[in-house]
Amino acid sequence: MTIYSAAGLVLAVTPGPGLFATVARSLASGFRPAIPMICGGTYLIYLGIRIWRTVPQAVEPQAESNGRGSGLKYFSSGLMITLSNPKVMLLYCGFLPTFWTSRY
Repeated sequence: MTIYSAAGLVLAVTPGPGLFATVARSLASGFRPAIPMICGGTYLIYLGIRIWRTVPQAVEPQAESNGRGSGLKYFSSGLMITLSNPKVMLLYCGFLPTFWTSRY
């Protein structure tokens, strides 16, 4: 396993802002006020299991209905989601440059 793979694994298993928000809410206000935040995570786990157990069905290809510019809209949406994730910011700004400069 390369150093990059090991470091990527460490970044993948570290807790994100959702876990920190839940723990902070529990510590500040007790367990009862944190229940809605826990239910949000439980709902996502439920959706994941439901999708995993669903049998795939063939889908007919459809023409793009959004017209021109939809690719740019999707790209900018994905870019904003990625760039606003603190773990991704840590990776791109602080972690990847060390590998880039160590090769040259």
